[in-house]
Amino acid sequence: MVIAGTRTCGTDGAGKFITDPVQLRQQLGQIPRKVLEHENLEFVLRIPLVNCNPTSMDVVAEHFW
Repeated sequence: MVIAGTRTCGTDGAGKFITDPVQLRQQLGQIPRKVLEHENLEFVLRIPLVNCNPTSMDVVAEHFW
């Protein structure tokens, strides 16, 4: 697993996404079950920050293989 942002605050926001069961359920719940059977998932997130704290999280791209 690789979690990264363009800056420290972005990486922190990505870490919060991957450890937040509500966010994961919301995002992964929109993906068809047969797609999730692939072993590799990649998400590109847009995470607006205020004082280095995420205000929301949106998946802007995803890739499965």
